[in-house]
Amino acid sequence: MVRLAGWWSWCCLVVGLSLAPAQVVAQESAAYPPLSAVLRIGAPRLVIGEEQRESPALFGQIRGVAVDAQHHIYVLDASDHSVRRFAPSGAHIVSAGRSGRGPGDLADPYSLWHDGDHTLYVVDWVNGINEFDTRDGQLVYRRRFAEGRGTMAVCRLRGQFIAAGFHEGHILHVIGASGDVVRSFGGAFRPDTNALVQKVANTGSVVLTCDEAAGRLYVSQAAHGQVRSYNAAGDLLWETVLPGFQHSRVLRDSKGAVVVIFPKHLTEAIRPVGREHILVQAHHKERRMEQDTARGILRPRRVEVDLGILTYVVSARDGKVITRQYGGPFLVAGAGYDVVGYDDDPFPRVFILRVSTVVR
Repeated sequence: MVRLAGWWSWCCLVVGLSLAPAQVVAQESAAYPPLSAVLRIGAPRLVIGEEQRESPALFGQIRGVAVDAQHHIYVLDASDHSVRRFAPSGAHIVSAGRSGRGPGDLADPYSLWHDGDHTLYVVDWVNGINEFDTRDGQLVYRRRFAEGRGTMAVCRLRGQFIAAGFHEGHILHVIGASGDVVRSFGGAFRPDTNALVQKVANTGSVVLTCDEAAGRLYVSQAAHGQVRSYNAAGDLLWETVLPGFQHSRVLRDSKGAVVVIFPKHLTEAIRPVGREHILVQAHHKERRMEQDTARGILRPRRVEVDLGILTYVVSARDGKVITRQYGGPFLVAGAGYDVVGYDDDPFPRVFILRVSTVVR
């Protein structure tokens, strides 16, 4: 479930933290209260997913999950470029999408967002934002807009449609009714690096959520431990750097060969929990790229080490990290007190559970 800007591009991300996983866990447990002291996660009341049987609940690569006001669940599966709609009972209703560039087709889908009314937005890196009507239990394609902008996430705040994606020096863009950009705001992530690294840093996946009740939005770039809060006018309210978030680094082995350690943490979920807290979650995996000395080229090699999901609870008021702890799964969308999440261990699946923060 990791979305990178390309194996070759990530070679340019050079500097980061280099603590061993055991050190990270030890420091976290010593410095912060247990996650359960701040966040209560109930048992799943519904699970959708198949491990072997061929069915609409057999997922390959979940890239997005959304839920509407009636608790219908929408799942974006990048493996077959489809969106699938499920009833609150978990029964499959309808699917839409296929690989391609035509109306309603998906080329490189990144995320989902439902407006809570009758519209589902499927964000595609190549094709732009695809709009589907979800009335009467259907998924009917309406239109496509914001093509060619590298959009990765969308939401709505105070009547404004906000799209996230690095374009012309900004990370956030207000989209008008016609689909055109009205204005842009939010400076680049990692502005302190050279132009090439900055380009890679800002065109990787961007995670975005809007909190309509609070009039704020929260945004983070996947490979960097930076989280920002903006108001509807585009003013930066605060920015925080997540402790223990490990970036890329470049090493040389005993023979002088270049070894690039890919980002160990990749932010994949950010959402408000209650009125005063934000949940930020990052996957912790080992990824490496080694030099093929025989051919003189770099080739990717995945190291099969999955250290789990690092969950942060952050103050919505000032960005202060209240606690952090390893523990999943990803919690990405909500309707009322129910939260929809997903996991890929031991196989891709989606579920509904209840999440609340503890009054402290």
